[in-house]
Amino acid sequence: MVATCLGFSPLPPDGYVSVCEIDGKVCHKPFESANPIEFTSAVSGYPAIALSHDAVHMAAREDARHVFLHVEEKLLKRIMSTWYEQGTVEALQLASSPSDQSSIILQWSARLALKAMHVVSMAVNTVYPAFGDRGQQLSTSASQAPSLHRNPVRFVVWHPHCTKIAVAVSDDSVRVYSASTPGFVPTLRSKVQRSVTCLAWRPNSASELAVGCQIGTLVWQVDPKSVVTRPSITCATVLKRPGHSPVTSIQWNSTGTLLVSAASNDSSMYIWDIDLQESVPLRRVGGGGVHLLSWSPDVHKLLAATTSVTFRVWNTSNWVPERWRVLSGNVRSACWSPCSTVLLFTTSEESVVYALQFKQNCAQLDTMFYSDTPVSEQGARVVINLAPEEVGNGLRIGGPVTSMVWDKLGRHLALIFESSPLVAVYRTDLTPHLLITPCCLVKGASGEQPTAIAFQSNFDAGACLTIAWSTGRIQYFPMIYQELKNPNQSMMQNESVPFRPDHSGFESSRIYDGSLLQSFHDSFMSY
Repeated sequence: MVATCLGFSPLPPDGYVSVCEIDGKVCHKPFESANPIEFTSAVSGYPAIALSHDAVHMAAREDARHVFLHVEEKLLKRIMSTWYEQGTVEALQLASSPSDQSSIILQWSARLALKAMHVVSMAVNTVYPAFGDRGQQLSTSASQAPSLHRNPVRFVVWHPHCTKIAVAVSDDSVRVYSASTPGFVPTLRSKVQRSVTCLAWRPNSASELAVGCQIGTLVWQVDPKSVVTRPSITCATVLKRPGHSPVTSIQWNSTGTLLVSAASNDSSMYIWDIDLQESVPLRRVGGGGVHLLSWSPDVHKLLAATTSVTFRVWNTSNWVPERWRVLSGNVRSACWSPCSTVLLFTTSEESVVYALQFKQNCAQLDTMFYSDTPVSEQGARVVINLAPEEVGNGLRIGGPVTSMVWDKLGRHLALIFESSPLVAVYRTDLTPHLLITPCCLVKGASGEQPTAIAFQSNFDAGACLTIAWSTGRIQYFPMIYQELKNPNQSMMQNESVPFRPDHSGFESSRIYDGSLLQSFHDSFMSY
């Protein structure tokens, strides 16, 4: 059975917002008095977070130039200044434009150089499509936060073990809020931390937060006992490699021993041992840069989605990848079930949610898939049809998905869309077969759009969905159940669609026993 955008609980009237869900019933209140504490104490003591545009100094750096008096400069000095601040292409564009100070020879030379760069760029883009974007544009298009530079909040992530949330805001700072110290908010900021795209707390550590940005990855030490609200850059470890930028996705394994990073203009992923400050690249040819990573909870599988139709699922027991292709676009969002047997993903051009089924604790690639059918005959399954539908009050849901998250118990799946002001929450059940049914729609205040979502990892009363709205308001939406059931692994029964593993260039590389990074080195010496 395939779920749709119909069958959700009714929306609240105008002026009301969704507050929480108690035993399957959604509670609504007027926006001015909306507080889930009136219905449950599960989120009492949580920090109230509201980050407006003014609060985070949203004004772009180049917009501040109008406050300075204009000074006429020589052309050569302006070209050098443009090259230093914006890059080679912008400097050549300035030199090629007609000017009283520029000569015909300089203009034609700059135009020929731009044409040559365009030809080279076209040739490179046939192999690596993501190379056509540059800088902030590339970070914005490939980031997990698609509204990267338009909204106050870019990304939110909960600590896996304690009630602590990190919020990446539009001024390239990261703010850390904790329920234990609500009045103390460390702010992580540095001049090298530009165009923040993703965050990841290190498991089994209370203080380490990885931040993906323009130059690479910064791993901050946020000491919970410190009284310093603005840690210096000396509290961060900078991880970068030539050509590996901007970093658009980072993931820790569940034990916190390894960090993997991906950059959308680099076809290589890097596996980092933070304690040793060493890294090993995982290189693959074809598919373009890797822009999205997702490590399964059991650590045995790693999704690596490229900027093209290609995505790979790595078996980390022997580091053998299986290459797949979507029908069009690229994989935009993905999440694993708590038992690591189901991978859900969406694409940039289709209004559906697909699912792949795996075995637990797979030791070899040929046993990774659940069915006894050969791998070449496996296919992704459509589990949710997200064709746009009107759900009341003139509001619609559906269309391409920008973000999708699954709670730790495997009971709730939340999605936000490109052009809908609502958050769609589905109920999921993994036993005896994967079953997805509509649950509720979360509605914000008038004019608000959801920009980022995350489930709290250590919430024991059910599930707590955290929503960042376009106004900078961050909402806690608890879903409370008196009786909880832990999901078990199961296989789904849905009609297959024409996804097939791509064996045209089957890839394999093995990592043998021994220390993790040493085995990486031994395996990839041939590259």
